[in-house]
Amino acid sequence: MKFTHKTGLSILIAALICVAFSMSAYAHKVQPVQEVPDGFEAYTWKKVDPHLQQAWIAAKKSGAMDQKFECFARVRAPASQGDENFLQSKGFNVRIFAGTIARGSVAAANLPAVAALPFVQKVTLATNN
Repeated sequence: MKFTHKTGLSILIAALICVAFSMSAYAHKVQPVQEVPDGFEAYTWKKVDPHLQQAWIAAKKSGAMDQKFECFARVRAPASQGDENFLQSKGFNVRIFAGTIARGSVAAANLPAVAALPFVQKVTLATNN
C-alpha cells in the first residue's frame, strides 16, 4: 500500500476519533455537575464533559481563569474552515482539526463562549491531570 497524505490524514482522523471516544468513556465515571455556574447557560454547560466541568469550577474558585485546558471540541458535521475560525475567535487555540474533532486548548475564561457556539456539540478534557 502506498502511503500518501490522504492515507496519513485518514489515519489521523481515525486516531482522533478513537481518542475522543475513549475520553468520553472515562467521563462517565465522574458525575456531571448539575448546578449551572454563572457564565454558562444550561444548554452550554451540558456540552462540557464532567471532568472539564470540575476543572473549570476549580479554576473559577481559585481565581485562575487564565488556566488553560487541553480539550477536544466535537462540532456538527460537516465541519468547515469557518467553524475553525469561530472556535479560534472565541479563544479555542486549535492545534489539529480533523473531521468533526478539534484538538487544542482554551482558557477557563473562554470556555463558556466556546461551548455556546451553536455548531459545538461537546467539549471534552483531553487529559485528566
